[in-house]
Amino acid sequence: MTVEGSTTVREADGGGGKVDFIAETVTGGAAGSSLVGTQTKFSVDPAQARKLIEGLEAAKDKLTELALAGEQLIQAESPRKDLYSAFATLAIRKAAGTEPGGYMWANTQARDALEKTIKNIEAALLQYETTENSAEHGLKG
Repeated sequence: MTVEGSTTVREADGGGGKVDFIAETVTGGAAGSSLVGTQTKFSVDPAQARKLIEGLEAAKDKLTELALAGEQLIQAESPRKDLYSAFATLAIRKAAGTEPGGYMWANTQARDALEKTIKNIEAALLQYETTENSAEHGLKG
């Protein structure tokens, strides 16, 4: 059974359902080209789905913490007034920045991908639970 084209619920061999979901990822394109968004299909035991969601939420929270460090790097001041220190500071700011390839950009992409993945798992789990409840009620009468 498919829900919004991104989640399915199925019975595994030997009984016991699986929750299929799409994980959002960002990867490098071919031959060093720009980064692209991709999707990968995974399955998880319904009993483990909540733990997976909790782990992804913890990862997202850690990325949010790390974004604060990125903000500090973007606002870094040059330690000296010489030309080399100034160029080094500009390079640090750019590497930490929000332009594609910068740390803050990558951090935001990762948090967005985690959020989409969490929503996909929650939707798949809801569909699974709905199907299970319907089947249970159907057997009862």
